[in-house]
Amino acid sequence: NLASGSSLPVATGKKYGQYRLEVVGDEEIEVPAGTFRCLHVRVPGGSTTELWLAYDRALLPVKIQHTDRKGDVYVQLATTIELSQEQ
Repeated sequence: NLASGSSLPVATGKKYGQYRLEVVGDEEIEVPAGTFRCLHVRVPGGSTTELWLAYDRALLPVKIQHTDRKGDVYVQLATTIELSQEQ
């Protein structure tokens, strides 16, 4: 269960680290892969990353939005999601 103040390990192209989360709330969003009820979280800082984690898809991110220090915004949207049925 993610809550504000939790930390999440994140790997980027430059580094790997633990990042503190702020929970924004529950939202339903539509992306090319479909419509999902999501937990919206934010990783605050000089640059901000926001994640929309789909409840019914093992909390996989279906949308990632990064705003860099200059204010430029980059958005990634899930186009397909395939989960293995193996346990």
